Amino acid sequence: MPDPVPRPVVLELASNFGDTRRVFVCERFPVLVGRGSVGAPVDLELAPDVAVSRRHGQIDTDPDGFWYEDLGSLQGTLLNHREIRGQGRQPLKLGDELVLGDTTLTITESLPPQAVPATHGNPTPGEATITKSLPSFGGELTPGTTFSGAVQRHALLLDLPAAFAEAGTLNALLQRVLERAVGSIPGTRRGTILLRGRDHPEALRLAAYVSDAAPAVSETLARRAMESRTGFVWQRTPGGEMAESIRHLRIESGLYAPLVWQDQCLGVVCVDTPAPGVVHGEEDLRLLLVIAHYAAMAVANHQLQDELRSNTRVLERLLTSFSPRLRERLLQQARQGKLRPGGERSDVSVLFSDICGFTRLAATMDAPEVVELLNEYFPVLAEAVFQHDGILDKFVGDAVLAVFGSPENDPLHAEKAVRAALAMQAAVQAVNARRAARGEVTCEISIGLHCGEVVHGFVGASERLDYTVIGDVVNRAFRFCTGAERREVLVSEEMYRRVFNRVLATRRTIATKHEGDFVAYAVQSWR
Repeated sequence: MPDPVPRPVVLELASNFGDTRRVFVCERFPVLVGRGSVGAPVDLELAPDVAVSRRHGQIDTDPDGFWYEDLGSLQGTLLNHREIRGQGRQPLKLGDELVLGDTTLTITESLPPQAVPATHGNPTPGEATITKSLPSFGGELTPGTTFSGAVQRHALLLDLPAAFAEAGTLNALLQRVLERAVGSIPGTRRGTILLRGRDHPEALRLAAYVSDAAPAVSETLARRAMESRTGFVWQRTPGGEMAESIRHLRIESGLYAPLVWQDQCLGVVCVDTPAPGVVHGEEDLRLLLVIAHYAAMAVANHQLQDELRSNTRVLERLLTSFSPRLRERLLQQARQGKLRPGGERSDVSVLFSDICGFTRLAATMDAPEVVELLNEYFPVLAEAVFQHDGILDKFVGDAVLAVFGSPENDPLHAEKAVRAALAMQAAVQAVNARRAARGEVTCEISIGLHCGEVVHGFVGASERLDYTVIGDVVNRAFRFCTGAERREVLVSEEMYRRVFNRVLATRRTIATKHEGDFVAYAVQSWR
C-alpha cells in the first residue's frame, strides 16, 4: 500500500478555463473546497468554475493520511475517474486526481510552485564533452534492433508494460518509469522527466524526479535533447573548470533522451550522477532510449485519453442541453468532426427562471437536502423546455436559462417559449403537491421572457465546445425574471406583440435601477 501523502501537501489545480493554472499549499486542516460567497468563504476557492458547488467537498487528515469527502455537491466528484459522491471519506495518495466540475486537482509533491525546479546555463566548452549521441526511436522500434547485454542485465525493465496498468495517473506512471531508469543504469543516482506544455510547448513541467534532495536539471541540456531529438551522454572533462551552475548541480556524468512519439517531441528524461569516476557509454544511452520510448508512449496514451474524455464531455453536454429531436442530428455532426466553433445571428426567445428565495431557503437546509430539492425540480423544468423544442443553455445555481429558435430557426419560437413557461409553472405546482404531502419544503419560481436577435453557436476549442447565446436579449430576459412575482410568467412587450392573440395577460411595468421602467405583461394562461 502506498505511503500516506506527506504534509504539507501541494494541490495542483489545472483549470479548464483557458490556460489558468494555480497551485495551492494546504497546511491547515480541514480544507473546505468550493466556490465561496459573501459571508460564506471557502479555504480552497475554485471560482470562476460555476460547475463547482458552494460547499463542494472537504480535505482533511488523520493518522492514516489524507482523505477527501464530497459534501453532497450538485455535479459530484470524480477520484481517478470514479464517482465518489455519497461514498463518504476517500483516502488520497500522491498522484491522485480529483475532478470537481470542470476543474482538476492533482495531489503532487511538496515543491515550490515553479515550472522547472532549477534552470542552468550551457556548460562551457572546457568543462564537459558529449561523449555519445544516438537518435530517438520516434515512436516505433526498428525490426532487428538489439541492445547487447544491457536489457538482459537489467531485466527489471521488462515489467514496464505492467506499470501502465498498475499506475492510476500519468505522474505516478512516469515516476515508476524514472525509478526504473535510475535503478537500471549503473552509477546514476538522480533523474528527472520534463514534459512540454500542451498549449505552450516552450514551457516545461516537472512530471517526475528521483533525488535525495530537491530536483535539479540542466534545462539547456534537456532542451538540446528535445530540439535535436537525439539522446546523448554528457561527461565532465577531468581537470576542466566548472561553471557555477554545474558546480551547484554537481553533475559528473549525465544522460539525456527525448520523449518522441509519432514525430512529436513530448518531453525529455534526464539521469545523472554526482559521483566522480562514473563513465557512461553507448549501452547505457541505448537503455535510456528504450525507457524514453516507454515514457513517450505513456504520455501519448494519456493525452489521447484526455482528448477522448473531452469529446465525451462534449457529447454529454449535447445530450443534456438539447431536446431529443435535436440530439441525434448534433451527435452525428460531432461524430463526423463537423461540430466546430462558430456563431450566427438569429431571432430567438430567451427564458430565465429562478427559484424565489432560494438563498435564504438553502441557508436553513443541509447540503444533501438542497441537492435533493434541486434534483426534484430541475428535471421537470428541463422536460417542459424540451417538450416545446427549447434548449437548456445552462443551470446557474438555482436559475435556468433556456433558448427557443436555436440552433435551428423556428418561426414559432415565441409561442413555444411562452407555452414552455406556463408548463414549467404547472410542473412546479405538481412537485410542490408531492413534497407537501411528504411534509417537505416547497418552492415557487418566477419566469421572465424576451425575444430578439442574438449571436448563438458553439464556442471554445474543438475539444471543449459549449453552446451559448450572446446578446442584450439575454440580459433583458433576466431583468424580466427578476421583476416577476412568485408563480408569474412575465414577458416583454416585444414578446407580447408576437403572442397577444393567444394568451390572457395583464399589462404592468417593472422598474430597473439604470434602464428606467419596462413595459411587461403577466401571462395567466394560453388560449
